[in-house]
Amino acid sequence: IYESETFYSLADELGILIWQDFMFACALYPVDDYFLDSIQTEVTHQILRLQAHPSIAVWSGNNENEGAIANNWYNITDFKRYKADYVTLYIDNIMNITQKLDRTRPFIPSSPSNGIETQQEGWVAKQPQDIHFGDIHHYDYGTKSWEWNHYQIPRFCSEYGFEAWPSFENLEKVSVKEDWNYNSEFCDHRQHHGDGNKQMVTQLGYYLNLPSNPDPVQQFKDYIYLTQINQAMSIKTETELFRRSQSTVVNGVGMTMGALYWQLQDIWQAPSWASLEYGGKWKMLHYYARHFFSPVLVSPYIDGAVLKVVLVVDTLSSGRVLQKSGNTLYIQCYSWDNLKPLYTWAQKVDAPKVAASQIFQANVTAMLKTAKCSSLQHCVFFFFLNDVHTEVRNWVFPVTLKTAVGMKKPNVTISAVTQKKPQTYQIKLTTAAVSPFVWLEANGILGRFSDNGFLMVQSTTNIVFYAWETTDLNSLKKALSVRSLMDVYK
Repeated sequence: IYESETFYSLADELGILIWQDFMFACALYPVDDYFLDSIQTEVTHQILRLQAHPSIAVWSGNNENEGAIANNWYNITDFKRYKADYVTLYIDNIMNITQKLDRTRPFIPSSPSNGIETQQEGWVAKQPQDIHFGDIHHYDYGTKSWEWNHYQIPRFCSEYGFEAWPSFENLEKVSVKEDWNYNSEFCDHRQHHGDGNKQMVTQLGYYLNLPSNPDPVQQFKDYIYLTQINQAMSIKTETELFRRSQSTVVNGVGMTMGALYWQLQDIWQAPSWASLEYGGKWKMLHYYARHFFSPVLVSPYIDGAVLKVVLVVDTLSSGRVLQKSGNTLYIQCYSWDNLKPLYTWAQKVDAPKVAASQIFQANVTAMLKTAKCSSLQHCVFFFFLNDVHTEVRNWVFPVTLKTAVGMKKPNVTISAVTQKKPQTYQIKLTTAAVSPFVWLEANGILGRFSDNGFLMVQSTTNIVFYAWETTDLNSLKKALSVRSLMDVYK
C-alpha cells in the first residue's frame, strides 16, 4: 500500500525505516502500452511524493513475482514470454524510472530475490529463495517451530510468520455463543488460510497438552491462549536465530542482516499472522517482539548437549541495560515446583561490541549435576544480564512442556493494583511456583502492559498497565484477569 503523508512523517520522526513495495504482488501482469503508461504515471508520482522522506530505505518492484515465475505457480507453458514480460515491467520500466528519479536508495526488482545473482541470471533466478543471496520468505506450518535448528539461516528474511487467534474479547464482538468452539462454522469462516486451524493444533501438539476443559466456551478460550503462545514462541525462536547469526558464517551460511516478521496488524477479528489485533490490542507476540528485537538481547539455546548463550548488541547507547565494563550474565536453574533457584552461575562479560558474540557455553548434563536437578524434564533455565529486574532476560525450556515433570498450578494472583499517575497503574502479581506464559488482560479497557506472556520465577513481580483511554482504579481492578499455562489443565 502507498500510505498517507502522516504515516511517512511519523516514521521519519520515530526513526522507522520503510521497505516500500510498488503495488504488484503474487500475480502476472500485462505489458501492453496502456498498462505501461499507467504504471509509469503511478511510479513517477509515488517516487516524487515520497523520496524526500528519510524513512524510505529501499524501493521494491514487487512481492513474490520472481518466485511465481521461477517456480511456475500459475502453470504457465511459455516461460520465455512471461520472463520477457517480467523484465519489461519491473526492469525496463519500474527500475528504470526509480533509478532516474532517486539515486540515493537501492532498488530490488522482487522479494524474495538473489540480488546480483538474480541480475546475472537475467532477472529471474532459478531459485529466488537461495539462502546465500538477497532475501527469503519462510513459512513452514508443519515444522517443530520452537526448535531453532528447524530453520534456515539466510542473509535476510523479509517475511516469516505463524498464525494465532485474537483474544476472546475481540471475537465476542462479532460472534454468538454457538460460535465459541474451535471447530465451529464461525471458526472455519474466519480462517482464510487453508488448513490454518488444523495447522495450529498440530503445532500445539508438539509442545503442549491440548485443552480438555468440559466447558466448551472455556475450552475455546484455552485454545485461543495456546495459539498465541505458539505464535509468540515460534517467531521468538526464529528471530533469535537470525539475530544470533548476524556476525558469523558457519558451513557457508550466516551474516544474517535483517528480519521482518509477517505481519503487524489485522483488519478484522480472525486468526492471522498479525501481532496486533483489530483495534490495536497486543497479542502475546507483540510483547515478545519488544524483547527479541531489543537493541540488547541475551539469546540462549541448546545445541546438542551444550547450552550456549549469545549476546546480541545493536547499539552501545543502551543506558543502564549495558555497561561499558563489568557486565555479568546470570544463569539460574529452577525446578518447576520451587521458586528458589537450585543453582546460579555468574559469567563475566567482556566489554560489549556491536555484534552477536557467544558469551557462555557448558555441557547441559554437567550443569544439571551441579544444580542437583533430577533431569532435563524437571528443570528450566532462566537468564538475565546484570539485574534480575532488567528487560534483558530470557529462558530455555530443556524439553517440551508437555513432557516436563513437576509443573503444578502456581496460583498466580493479582495481589494489588495502584495508580502511579494518570492512566498508568502498577499491578502486583504473586505466584507459588515457576509460572510459564503469565498472561494479563484488561477486558474492555484499551491499553497495554509493560510485559506479558512471561516466565515468572520470583514470588512477586510488578507490571505496569498503560491505559489508552480514560479509566479509573476501580474499573481497572474489575477488568483485570491473569492466567498461566497450568490454568488450562484440570
